[in-house]
Amino acid sequence: MRRLSVLFIGVAIVLVVSQTQAANMIPAGNISIDQSSNLNGGTLATFTIDGNISTQWLNAGNSEYEPGGDDTPWISFAFDKVYTLDYLVIWNLATHNENGQGMRFVDIQVSLTGDADSFTSIGVKEFPIAGPGLYSIDPDDPHQIDLGGVDAKAIKLVVLQNWFGRVFWQGTSFGANEYPYQTCVGLNEIQFHQSVPEPATMSLLALGGLALLRRKR
Repeated sequence: MRRLSVLFIGVAIVLVVSQTQAANMIPAGNISIDQSSNLNGGTLATFTIDGNISTQWLNAGNSEYEPGGDDTPWISFAFDKVYTLDYLVIWNLATHNENGQGMRFVDIQVSLTGDADSFTSIGVKEFPIAGPGLYSIDPDDPHQIDLGGVDAKAIKLVVLQNWFGRVFWQGTSFGANEYPYQTCVGLNEIQFHQSVPEPATMSLLALGGLALLRRKR
């Protein structure tokens, strides 16, 4: 009987660990998105949470050939409720050899209400560059960005510089006789991971239950 009890609790531990890991990521259905702009209307912010790392958001860029272009690139994600966010996972932009258009220095801002004027910065992070080459995105090698367990109902990524070295938010990212190209910035995919009980903690709780079961017998 004791062997059966041990087996039962062992199975319970495995189930708890797997369910904990699955519950860690905020589902895309719980997220709404906004953006500063998109290039030619075809690279939408919604592509960053569609589960397909080959689609992407790309802003309009700011160049001589993009009148009224976007020199203040940002993308924001609003959740269905306040979450405690441990980290985010990104696949930086890497399609069509354009990894230089990937985000580099990003001011991460959060809000407890999601109101446009309620965002506060939690610091500037450097997002790693994606691998070079055509469609070189590796689904097994995303980059993790630590958020430190911050409470947020919305998060905004304000892009200060891309991997081409183009600095934004100055009104001067454009160049003479230049197409958007290096003045654009984008992202392929993003995931948000919330704080949940650690698997090790859940395992200890289950083992504690086993000890109590043995004592009763």
